[in-house]
Amino acid sequence: MKKLLLLTLALVLCVTSSSVWAEEEEKELLIPVSGMQITITPKQSEDKDAKPNDLLGIKKVTVFRRRSNVLRATWYSLVRELAENTVYPTYVIQTRKGILDVSNLSHKTAFLNPILWPNGYLNTITSLPLWMDPAYLSLKRRQKRNFFIGLVQFNTDVVANISVEYREPLLFFKNLYDQFIKAGKVRDNIEIKRSEEKRLERFVEEFFFVSEKGEGEVKVKINGVEKELKVKEVGNDYFTLFVLNDPTNPLILKLELETRKLPDAFEESFKTFKTFFEYQISEIEFKE
Repeated sequence: MKKLLLLTLALVLCVTSSSVWAEEEEKELLIPVSGMQITITPKQSEDKDAKPNDLLGIKKVTVFRRRSNVLRATWYSLVRELAENTVYPTYVIQTRKGILDVSNLSHKTAFLNPILWPNGYLNTITSLPLWMDPAYLSLKRRQKRNFFIGLVQFNTDVVANISVEYREPLLFFKNLYDQFIKAGKVRDNIEIKRSEEKRLERFVEEFFFVSEKGEGEVKVKINGVEKELKVKEVGNDYFTLFVLNDPTNPLILKLELETRKLPDAFEESFKTFKTFFEYQISEIEFKE
């Protein structure tokens, strides 16, 4: 009887210790919105065979609270800039850096992809540079809300200040889109197969709306230790945003583009976008 009591007590202590440990582990995953230091990695940098130039564009970002309702993100990165556009173009390595002010995380329906961040200062009035409005975390699979990732609707003044190798594909795609679409509908004066027309119609109907696609986990180094962060997957047939499942800090940890349901006319552009528009937050550091 005494042995049984001791065994029961040991079991209770073990379960209690495990619960306490699990709670402490869960607390470690609460990332404060102010005081973060973030590393944003372009998709091509994940390639083990990446060349040194492919690692350019990695952004180092520091987020802090400037005022009670204003977050400020300061950032810098090394980029390759076109120096001379000749038969054999030459490039130079430049340092780009800037400051982004965010007044709040709510009531924003657009995302400012890190590749679109301009040199200097920008007050992101209508879009969010790192986060998604927390309201999107509560979307259900059948619920849809407007959301713009910056591949058709974008600020032309902002795009004018980014690297030419990114600017030209974006402007090309916008012009291509306008050739096929007008006022949200496929143009009548173009000759295309009915199957392609249906894909274009679906693209217009779906691309500017998102819904919940599921839940999952994304691996991120937290203070030097790799951890799996819980995310909500939000998007449509053409892109997925992996959003940290925390309404106080809904970071977009990763963005992926999808090509299999695209209209044929847009497929090449999206293949190009996959080389620079996709990204992942690979590291986050903060004081615990």
